[in-house]
Amino acid sequence: MPDRLPLPQSLIMNPQPIDSSSDITVEALYAGLPNPGSDFSVQYASEWDSAATTIKDFEDTIFDNAITGSPYRYGAYEIYSANRNS
Repeated sequence: MPDRLPLPQSLIMNPQPIDSSSDITVEALYAGLPNPGSDFSVQYASEWDSAATTIKDFEDTIFDNAITGSPYRYGAYEIYSANRNS
């Protein structure tokens, strides 16, 4: 099965949390993954404007940018809120 999950695993994320009161950046969340860069690579949805779009818009963006061949993309994450207390 490892051949079907080649490293680095490709992720796509919104560039900033939707909740503007968040005190952790999306980049910091990515940096907290085990072995970022070698085990995970991230693409930020740069066209994503979290103040003006919905989860449906995010899903459509992910679908429209789908990778159709190997290595496949296994994760798309819309970060709503991130803070150090919860």
